[in-house]
Amino acid sequence: MTELFTERGLEVVAMVRGTSKTTLLDKLGVEKRVADLTVPQSLRLAVRGVDAVVHLAAYYTFHGKDELYELVTVQGTKNIIQACLSEGVKRFIYCSSTETIGAVADIPAREDHPANPEYEYGRSKLRAESVVKEYGSRLGHNSSSVRNLRTTKRTRRLILLHHLLRKGLHPYKDSNRTWVRLRSIRTCQGRCPRFLSCPNKRKFDRQSLLHYRG
Repeated sequence: MTELFTERGLEVVAMVRGTSKTTLLDKLGVEKRVADLTVPQSLRLAVRGVDAVVHLAAYYTFHGKDELYELVTVQGTKNIIQACLSEGVKRFIYCSSTETIGAVADIPAREDHPANPEYEYGRSKLRAESVVKEYGSRLGHNSSSVRNLRTTKRTRRLILLHHLLRKGLHPYKDSNRTWVRLRSIRTCQGRCPRFLSCPNKRKFDRQSLLHYRG
């Protein structure tokens, strides 16, 4: 996120903890302010003088302590919103998670899909969304919650395969492997450009086949 903002010429202020590793932030040359979501008095200085806050922090684990989900993710969100109100921040964007939706039977899920989080992490993010909605009017309705999807190489391959099948382009299969022609993949590139990058031909064999391991 910081890299994207700096590439677009925006002035970025990064909130970090005293124990945070800041090597990447140091390389980008952004301003760093030390604060903690669980220490409300530290947050006003962190957001002072900024136009917008993108709130990415949370207690990120799927098998953690219930009290920390509440303290960091839920109460921490309330703390930073209150700091924004005190300092006159104009816009607040909350990064939630698709974990608030949980497993779905019919894919792809839509934004209005019923929330059914499986883990306490997702439940805490959902409660934090409620906090953002509660304070929305006080922020002049300049607040948003975004359910972010974190993709891995395997996730991107599954998304690609999903779009291939929807277009009726079925992979070639043998007893141990699944193969898809590169030209079929390029046909689907435009369907999900955010998740897919153009394959590098040099990585594949002379038959121009992309190999998916099952």
